[in-house]
Amino acid sequence: MKQFNFIGEKFSNRYVYTEVLECEDFIRLEKIRVNKKYRNLGYGTLTINKIIEYADKKNKILVLCAEPQDKKWSLKRLMNFYKRFGFIENEGANYIDIFWNDNMYRLPSKRR
Repeated sequence: MKQFNFIGEKFSNRYVYTEVLECEDFIRLEKIRVNKKYRNLGYGTLTINKIIEYADKKNKILVLCAEPQDKKWSLKRLMNFYKRFGFIENEGANYIDIFWNDNMYRLPSKRR
């Protein structure tokens, strides 16, 4: 059984709440929620970039399950958003076996 550490407090602040788990093999972005008053101001992008920087520094794969929480976002739009940050859909030739059945992952910059 994998040992997970909650590290969301490293990336959360008054603008953005995150739930991030880390284990020896990878980092999982469980949740990222931007406070309604601060949406569309770049806080989500800034936070994702910080999480990516942390994962790259640790040389770990970053995984997530893209699942729209807001009716304004379709799954396709959300996946395209994450693709801007180097995430890949976890299917077909790109499929990797991860502990969870996550639908997107990002390799650390050292492994690309």
